[in-house]
Amino acid sequence: MALEKHRGQHLPWACFSMPHQNEVQLVLQSTDEWLVPDFCTTGFVAAPFDEAAQPSVFFRPDLQWVALRFELGDPSKPTSQIKLSDQGRDDHAAQVRKALQSIEAQDLSKVVVARSIDFAGAFDFWLLFKRMLHAYPAAMVVVWSHPKVGVWMCATPERLLRTESQNLETVALAGTVTAPSLNEVVWGDKEIQEQQWVTRDIEQSLQKLGLLPSISPVATVQAGPLFHLNQTISADRNGMDLKTIVNALHPSPAIGGTPKLKALELIRDLEPKGRGFYAGYLGWIDADESDEVQADLYVTLRCLSWQDDCVTLYVGGGIVAGSHPDKEWEETQAKARVLARLLE
Repeated sequence: MALEKHRGQHLPWACFSMPHQNEVQLVLQSTDEWLVPDFCTTGFVAAPFDEAAQPSVFFRPDLQWVALRFELGDPSKPTSQIKLSDQGRDDHAAQVRKALQSIEAQDLSKVVVARSIDFAGAFDFWLLFKRMLHAYPAAMVVVWSHPKVGVWMCATPERLLRTESQNLETVALAGTVTAPSLNEVVWGDKEIQEQQWVTRDIEQSLQKLGLLPSISPVATVQAGPLFHLNQTISADRNGMDLKTIVNALHPSPAIGGTPKLKALELIRDLEPKGRGFYAGYLGWIDADESDEVQADLYVTLRCLSWQDDCVTLYVGGGIVAGSHPDKEWEETQAKARVLARLLE
């Protein structure tokens, strides 16, 4: 297989499938150099949460393959269930309390606190990728590798930016609950307020660029066993370049906080290890068909990384006034179980 040979040479590659699509695309780069995206060249881009700590990477499509999902074979089901421990609970509670102190001091309205969970073992990332494709047909499912940072994978329901000609579309997705079915979902004030902040921030960010956003009604969307509140926001980009729009949208309050700069400052203090590519964005840049460069980019959620026989799983939750450390821990545990159940 071309990918196996490529991996053996320690060269960069990316494999992905867009939401509700049967196609799986494989991009192989023929050199091991670290390329930075210029948003003017066709290829795959993966950006971190904080570009001040970690540069973005671009995968040049020197070779490309397209396959259908069923051609990858049916994934086997996990034969054993990985158990999540309470390790790190006290540290997470301390982070949440510190975030609440900043909110009470009116330094900010919301901040997202993230944590990581390590699992030692020789996991089969290709099998996990196939399981993700099977479990999350409505998500952007990606696995990519670069010799400088290891392997990263995600199954994300959240679009950062999609453009078609001069039209752009993004989503304000926030709030998380678990429920047996859509009809049994109950939203609390915290989740509703959290999603409203995201919508307002995106609306104001686009307006500052001189754009006129149109906002859909709030809807509940499902991602695996989790449910979220969602609104679609669209606008005419009026010839504005992609990089300017992306910089205005990322990071949104859904993954950072509000106001943005104060939230980023607190996150850097609370999370000294950094997030790497978790809560960044990734996707396809298309500069081939016309002079107008197009993009289909997603926020890197439901995220894992591999390095040196260790899998790291990343989860987070939005902290607002009234948040409780115990409930926030349980929310991150619920998010972690979504991916941990696919490991064995």
